[in-house]
Amino acid sequence: MRFATGLLLLALGAGCQRVELKEFSPDGSYRVLMPANQEEVQQNLAGSPGKFWVSKFNDGALFFGVAETPPRKLSDTEAEAILKATVQQDVKESRAELVRDEPIKLGDYPGRQFEAKVKIPRTNGGESDGVIKRRVYLADGKLFILGALGKPDWVGSPEIARFLDSLQITK
Repeated sequence: MRFATGLLLLALGAGCQRVELKEFSPDGSYRVLMPANQEEVQQNLAGSPGKFWVSKFNDGALFFGVAETPPRKLSDTEAEAILKATVQQDVKESRAELVRDEPIKLGDYPGRQFEAKVKIPRTNGGESDGVIKRRVYLADGKLFILGALGKPDWVGSPEIARFLDSLQITK
């Protein structure tokens, strides 16, 4: 999942930017709250072709990704292995320091949530302390990833929590 590394090249500027979220549902089988200003990126996720939608701000970036997983029903052990591997790969490629990693659920669907510390380039040179917060879910043959990367106060804000909590599987 090399996309995470690219986000780390995001240079953070000064100031705090408000995030306005709107419902986003590209194919109708799921919906999430996303900013209207987003860029679509084709990217492999966990070895499968997928799409990411990215919104960049002065204080960080939000991203949502979805990829197909094996069409057969995965055992709980297989699902947990995929989720853990996704987290490990993401942390490694982001050159981040894992702070927290725990299992979560989206209804009946398995997931993982993690937080990591990372260094982010500043627009005026040097680096700032940054945070990555991600949630990864397996649902209905898809891998979903929601994430925020940026200044700790911004990533920890209620607006970002609302984004991370917003995924709904609509089938």
